[in-house]
Amino acid sequence: MTFSATAEQTLLTNIRGYHYTTDVPEMLGSTERIAKPPRSGYWASFGAMLIGDDGRIKQLYAQTPGRDLKDAHGADTTVIDGKGHTVLPGLIDAHAHVLSLGQRRQRVDLVGTRSVNEALQRVASFRDNNAGNGWILGRGWNQVLWPGNAFPSAGDLDEIESQR
Repeated sequence: MTFSATAEQTLLTNIRGYHYTTDVPEMLGSTERIAKPPRSGYWASFGAMLIGDDGRIKQLYAQTPGRDLKDAHGADTTVIDGKGHTVLPGLIDAHAHVLSLGQRRQRVDLVGTRSVNEALQRVASFRDNNAGNGWILGRGWNQVLWPGNAFPSAGDLDEIESQR
């Protein structure tokens, strides 16, 4: 995507943006904390971005900013509605695992669960928030950290389904 050099800067709003970073985000309007995994970086998301006249990103915003943000940047700011589309970085690093990011967002995150019951609560919550999406897949649990060190069973899953 390129931007015209005629505008002083461009504000791209209403987007689902993702980028891989090693920095702690300093996004305006960010209310959520992003836990950094023990590796070198993590995926961060943003809802709007400000692009300078040189075509470089000047600021990322956690949420799509209100009209007052455009006014704060002046009349030379062009606003483009991204219409909810996804924005990804230029994929220079062929090892970014973008497909895995999308797949991970369609699965129950069980990382950090301390028991089979906690894992089942997450599965039930995911089921309730994603009704009609077919099979529920989960990832990331470590049963060795659970009391009894046992894998979850079909019976465990049947129990939460019967509570529905």
